[in-house]
Amino acid sequence: MTRTRAALIHLAVSALIVGSVLTVVFLAWYPGYLFELSGAIDPVLVMVGVDVTLGPILTFIVFKAGKPGLKFDLAVIFSVQIAALLYGSITLYQERPHFLVFAVDNFVAIPARAVEMDALRYDELRSKRKTGLVMVHARMPEDPDVRRELIDSVLFEGEPDLERRAEFFEPYEYGAAEIRAHAIDIHDFSPAGEREADEIADAVQRFEAAHAALGLVPTRSFSDDYALVIDLATLEPLTAIRVNAWQTTEAAEVTETP
Repeated sequence: MTRTRAALIHLAVSALIVGSVLTVVFLAWYPGYLFELSGAIDPVLVMVGVDVTLGPILTFIVFKAGKPGLKFDLAVIFSVQIAALLYGSITLYQERPHFLVFAVDNFVAIPARAVEMDALRYDELRSKRKTGLVMVHARMPEDPDVRRELIDSVLFEGEPDLERRAEFFEPYEYGAAEIRAHAIDIHDFSPAGEREADEIADAVQRFEAAHAALGLVPTRSFSDDYALVIDLATLEPLTAIRVNAWQTTEAAEVTETP
């Protein structure tokens, strides 16, 4: 067997294995827009870089039929690949979004392990779903002392912010009025440049026929500014688009302030 053939066989097997894992990642763990919002790109790049690219290249370099120590060299390469595959798979599984939380003025996708599940006050939020998200509204405490305690714990003690504090979680529909108050009608949004205009136009074309009114709510991402497109009647999240809705939301809040 030539080194080229050995590398190609290695590439085909590696691509098949990684492709199977990524199918689960994209369809079950991070469906739709959740992949972009959750910052899952880094472990995926490690898996693809090591398993699909580096492994076959190293096989091409070291392979020579009858070479002493060839089995050891290949075993080392395979071990590194397996380690990268396990690292990526475990990281992606642990960080997969479980909750989609609306907190204050934006949405955040949160993994279950980032939340103290025992602190949840509503049984319907404790469901352990294999796919899909648990929609949640995180309500800022109305009691001034509790609110101040929360803010101080975040600012001075490094405690998690509201969107990761399960004791303040409540069913999504409880926050309907607050969510609508912070949503921007998609036709009232002023795009900053051609890219944002294209994103808005695509979202309108895809969803407006089936949804009477579309709104934009800022959402946090690891890499760029995004907004969640929601049905303003049902508050159902539809997709995420790369537009900066934060400035518009802030401007609206300033305008509404007496």
